Amino acid sequence: MKKFITSILCVLLVCCSLIGCFGDGKNKSDYWYPDRGYADDKSDSWTQLTDQDEEITIDWFVNYSTFSWAGNGNSLVSDVIREKTKININFITPADDTGQQLNTLIASGKLPDVVTVNHGTALRVQLQQEKYVYPLQELAKRYAPSLLNRIDDEIVAFFDGGNGTIYGLPNHYYTYSDLNDYKEITGMTLNSNGAIVARKDYLDAYIAYKKAQNPNWSDVQATTPQGFIEMCLWVKQHYNLLATNPTVCIGQFDSATTNGSKGISWLMEYFAVDPEDEDGNKTYEPAQAKYKDALLFLNELYRNKLISSGNLSANYSQISTYIQQGLPFVCMLSPQDFASFFRNAYLNSGIEYVPIVLRNYQGDVPVLRDLSGNGYRFSMITTSCKYPDRVIKLFDFLWSEEGQRLIQYGVEGETFEYTKRPGETGAIIDPVTKQTKTVTYKYGQIKYTDEVFQEIQNGQAGKYGFMGGMLLLINPMHARLTHYKGETLDNFLKYVDYNLKAALQPYTYSRKGLEFGLDTSDSRYVAMAYLQTELNNLWYENIPRIISQSSKSAAENLYNSTLAQAELKGYKTLLSFQNSCFKAHKAKLGIQYAWPPNDPNSGYSNWVVNSIFGDTSRVLEIPSDITLQ
Repeated sequence: MKKFITSILCVLLVCCSLIGCFGDGKNKSDYWYPDRGYADDKSDSWTQLTDQDEEITIDWFVNYSTFSWAGNGNSLVSDVIREKTKININFITPADDTGQQLNTLIASGKLPDVVTVNHGTALRVQLQQEKYVYPLQELAKRYAPSLLNRIDDEIVAFFDGGNGTIYGLPNHYYTYSDLNDYKEITGMTLNSNGAIVARKDYLDAYIAYKKAQNPNWSDVQATTPQGFIEMCLWVKQHYNLLATNPTVCIGQFDSATTNGSKGISWLMEYFAVDPEDEDGNKTYEPAQAKYKDALLFLNELYRNKLISSGNLSANYSQISTYIQQGLPFVCMLSPQDFASFFRNAYLNSGIEYVPIVLRNYQGDVPVLRDLSGNGYRFSMITTSCKYPDRVIKLFDFLWSEEGQRLIQYGVEGETFEYTKRPGETGAIIDPVTKQTKTVTYKYGQIKYTDEVFQEIQNGQAGKYGFMGGMLLLINPMHARLTHYKGETLDNFLKYVDYNLKAALQPYTYSRKGLEFGLDTSDSRYVAMAYLQTELNNLWYENIPRIISQSSKSAAENLYNSTLAQAELKGYKTLLSFQNSCFKAHKAKLGIQYAWPPNDPNSGYSNWVVNSIFGDTSRVLEIPSDITLQ
């Protein structure tokens, strides 16, 4: 592991030194704006292309080795994009995720026309600062004015670095405007991002056992740390689970993940570890008492042979196999990352997993982030691009409501139909208040045609090239705002994915107020970004060791020494810098508090835990037209 950590740090050092590499390229004191392709704001920019605009091919580098879009170049969606923009896209991906291939392209001064990187990296900022990518508004002002009206001010404020200029567009950005519209139009709230889920048959058996002993026993007692451990021990003994079997399975460890594992990050939210103090200041979460409690809780699970040593080194593939075979009683992870394996467990063996509630030692109600966030990938037009006037029109089309509708639904009359036209109204029943209200569907309501719906069921819709997940400039809320079910529930897998977290909705909130960028205009930015990665790696390396200690005292001592190392490395310096950025971020949003327990208007004081199963009224029944496959 140390060798791997060292290699990660070396990659980061390469990124931090890129400013020097950039300086060896061509003079970038001025941007080149071609004297052609101008557009006005009276119509969509791509509709102003003429017969004189020839079809072109561009190179789009996506800095993720696993990126793919099977529909590119040979699908309905791809064909319409080419028809509308006269652009063919040649996607390029690296052989691995070290970042070295992109670094080489940068140093050579031969960047592709478009590059897509993680939005939170120092590399994105340096590409902007060294003028290797265009200021987006300057391109749009000349060649795609219609784009300027589509970009939410919130996105500009988040990515502008303090100067009002952005250099690209994110995917998977959830604006407050869309989130509010979603709640108003559907009456629904987003699922949590992560979850703790349990095998329902084992859970039901334990509850029946406890009630047979004491009819007044409540399953809420199993939501305490000790009640949870007692439950897991009973399941392990009753079903003769092997010591090598992960009775409690944690999601795989990853050096790029805060806390070393997403599963552990979600446990911290179940334990209500406070990321913000009562005065609205950012905290250093590993230094919080409840963070320590959570790690010692995991250590107790390990010492009781409920967490296996093999789990702590297991990769994604191994954990997928555990789930598909129904081996774990409990899983702490991001269910959406393993949805197909939970589905397979059900289809192959009738094993169903359901979300459960767990509280901390103080009895606090969990505080779980929902799926909303401030983006994931970030796409930019490089100054090496030969056709920036054309590519910005492509961005405009993909970002538009028409483009989003195309990439998610296809073509009206061919692959989808409206159940409500844009601007029409309808009545809904709020799932919380149970009151009926009238809502307006800004983008309409959409459903696939019966033929396409059946092809989706059968896994035969690839020819259409529908996009989802993290592809391109996708807005994750567009489908939710337009789909006639409020969620894109078009096959059994989608229902499995949704229901693995639905009952936890009463404990979710948008964490967007806590997702802030570091001030890139500050001279300390690169040093602080490096320090943040160094501290994350420290915990990544030591958390599995803390969990696997042979005694509580040994685990506590290792936690204390790790925190002391973090202090020596400068976590308090980083925290001070983060706090100033955090407060600036909240000021932009117009909020005083970002964490529900601190906000008197959040309603957190009214949150209650009535069952280990959460609120099962949020779970959706599988319709009869959904094929179980």
